[in-house]
Amino acid sequence: MRSMRNRLLLKILAALILGIALSSLGVYFMARREVNELFDQQLRQIVDSLPNGAFNAAGASLSLNEMRDEEFALQIFSSSGELVYSSNPRVSKVQRVVPGFSTVATTHERWRIYAAQQPERFVQVLQPTSVRSAHAAGAAWRVSIPLLLLLPGLALVIWLALRTELGALARLATAVRSRNSASLHAVSDFEFPSEIQPLIDSLNDLLLRLAQSLDLLRAFTADAAHELRTPLTAIRLQSQLAERAGNNDDRRIAFADLHDGLARAAHLIDQLLTLARHEPELSASQLQRVDLHDLVTATVGERSAIAAQKNIDIGLIESPQLFVQGNAAALQILLGNLIDNAIRCSPAAGRINVVLYRIDQRCVIEIVDNGPGIPTEDRERVFHRFYRRPGSAPGGSGLGLAIVRRIADQHAAKIRLDDATIGSGLRVRVIFPEL
Repeated sequence: MRSMRNRLLLKILAALILGIALSSLGVYFMARREVNELFDQQLRQIVDSLPNGAFNAAGASLSLNEMRDEEFALQIFSSSGELVYSSNPRVSKVQRVVPGFSTVATTHERWRIYAAQQPERFVQVLQPTSVRSAHAAGAAWRVSIPLLLLLPGLALVIWLALRTELGALARLATAVRSRNSASLHAVSDFEFPSEIQPLIDSLNDLLLRLAQSLDLLRAFTADAAHELRTPLTAIRLQSQLAERAGNNDDRRIAFADLHDGLARAAHLIDQLLTLARHEPELSASQLQRVDLHDLVTATVGERSAIAAQKNIDIGLIESPQLFVQGNAAALQILLGNLIDNAIRCSPAAGRINVVLYRIDQRCVIEIVDNGPGIPTEDRERVFHRFYRRPGSAPGGSGLGLAIVRRIADQHAAKIRLDDATIGSGLRVRVIFPEL
């Protein structure tokens, strides 16, 4: 695993070295400009300091006796243009130039020259440009070396500073490790730098959602244990009655009751598992384009046999082909639970109509039965888990509409319960959001 501290340290040191290099380069060019001006002035002074009159080799040598031979050279030409004196054999190939400053390149060297016409002679003083470069480079190095020597100390100071500042992440890790299923309170942000505030906000949001999920799980487990206790107790009593039955008729009745109890317990467990599967939020990958017409047609067809046992006429009124964005399996469970409730609450020889239509750019599934309906004051409570309205039809688990509400919420759909428009009964509408 790569260390963020070491990577930051290397990047900072690289930036410092680059800064030192750029600074040295700037010093070099500034020093080079100043050195050029200084040495140009010296070249002029050398020419002006030469004694007047006819050429005297001893005098010329005397004028250069304070200068190092490798830095300057002197050439003197006669009035006829003949080279009569050269202080350095390296400049023997340099020809006479025009008066003033000029730069001349030979095979192995570049020369900066100042030339002047004097009485009875032409004088030019030369200097290798490498000398000037060496002086400028020396100035740059004198600036750079102290900074480079400071780098190890700077690296240590930066490393300690990074260790101190990044310690906030270690403190955050300690704070997170101290949380458990019984203590998922938010991480306090006042002791952490603002740069990791987005991370703390996201972490606190995750802790909040996790705490809510655990609360739901605890409530679900407690409710499930409570609701399962009754059918399991009934099954135990019915099995005892079957064991004690004195004749075949009593035993047959006891076993029939036991079979019904087992069916109710199985239905309750199935509903509990369905609700548990639909507790998490649907991810984007689970959503797709769903054909509601095909979905409603298939679900109504599956329930027609159950409706026929009570001689209930269940039908799908001719509807258009409509589409929503959702999870087909979840929507089929939603619709199946609504139709099951309608069948259970409808009287024998009753009627259930399923309608699919669009209104205001919203798709609507409508289910209307002719059962007793639900009083207005109970229309919100029926969506609570394990709520069973007094006098409701037997066989329900109290979870069907809770599952419907959960799946509808996952699809941002609304559930509306109203009285049937004609006669008694319940009108249920599932209203989907606009595509």
